[in-house]
Amino acid sequence: MNIKNTALIIVPHQDDETNLVGNIMDVLTQYEVYVLYSSIDTNHRHAIVRKQEATAACAVWGINREHIIFLDYPDTANKAGTHFYTNGDKRIEESIEKTILSLKPVVVFATDFDFHSDHRMLSLAFDHVMGKILKEDHKYKPFVLKGFCYETAYYGVEDYVATDINLTTQKQSLLSNVSYEWDKRVSIKTLEKKRIIWKRKAYKALACHKSQYAVLHAKSIVNDDNVFWNRRTDNLLCNSQLTASSGDAEKLRDFLILDTSNIIEKNPYLISYSRGTWAPDGNNAWVKAKWEKSVKFDRIIFHGSLNTIEIRPINLTIYVDGNVIGSVDKINPYGRDTIFKSDIIIECKELKIVFSCDNVELSEIEVLYGDMQLPFDTGRIKEIKRNKLVDTYSEFGFQAIVFTTRLTRKVKKLVAKVLHRT
Repeated sequence: MNIKNTALIIVPHQDDETNLVGNIMDVLTQYEVYVLYSSIDTNHRHAIVRKQEATAACAVWGINREHIIFLDYPDTANKAGTHFYTNGDKRIEESIEKTILSLKPVVVFATDFDFHSDHRMLSLAFDHVMGKILKEDHKYKPFVLKGFCYETAYYGVEDYVATDINLTTQKQSLLSNVSYEWDKRVSIKTLEKKRIIWKRKAYKALACHKSQYAVLHAKSIVNDDNVFWNRRTDNLLCNSQLTASSGDAEKLRDFLILDTSNIIEKNPYLISYSRGTWAPDGNNAWVKAKWEKSVKFDRIIFHGSLNTIEIRPINLTIYVDGNVIGSVDKINPYGRDTIFKSDIIIECKELKIVFSCDNVELSEIEVLYGDMQLPFDTGRIKEIKRNKLVDTYSEFGFQAIVFTTRLTRKVKKLVAKVLHRT
């Protein structure tokens, strides 16, 4: 009997499964796919409907009910106030950890730091859990892809044209996770050949979420790819003895490039990220990693403070087994990758990084070997001859669906209002 490897999709709300991976489920046929939903409507009757809709949407891709996990933590409004997670309730981390350790997925798709508080909560909770797991189990290194359910999907660019091949388009110049760069995204292409929008599987899944009128966002969500950012889990610092001259060195290998206690503020540039930053005391700071056996690496990636808005001087020197191998004199803003790349493979048992400046603020250091490789085959965009008749048919049909959906929503609201008065 063939036992498939497991892929886990971690999203907050019912319909986010389609927002995050709806266009590329066809490339995951080699995996047993599980979907975890962290949140649910606090209205019991609405919650039942949302679960039924999610189950129907997952069935579009052949995911059965036994592979759907509802954690049932409460939906929280995205407005000024507080959130159960940042109020100290960390049970969701225990739930995520239990699920990951039970399934041991080889591939994880997880929602990122979108502008909704539940999305941000789930992104941070997952990162905390993954950091803990990686330090405790040095052999388990899942392939992690994080992406946006809102920014590049639900509230993305309405750019679907049936025979005009479009990849996901960026709506803003900067992303809600300010440490990401658009040109470093991982674009995974669909294998699906159907072009009429309502025949696409992602559309059919959206149509299952009737209570959310999700099809109204289909032109933003349905595409020929989904985009992600790879969060590497093979950081060699995780299995080292890590020390520092001062400060909490664990922040440098906790998997959290972005960390904050503020998940309510919509503008990511008004948020303080100091919670996730290592800042030593005084000059001549250092970080040292020791391994029991020699390790190999060819690059070190430094992430500065996410609150730094411009390139800053850093003045750091890198030693391996007591010998200087290089230096870095500046660090990129917003916590983005500052890469030290070696032309040769470095093998050592001790790595020491010395800072000869007093403005050191780092959110993470990654010691890595080699380039990322996708663990599955992805589609290839093929040239399709532009057909205005097909495009017009697809667009006209979709607009008819939009009109009908909006009319249905208005009628339901009106009926509910009348019933409420009586």
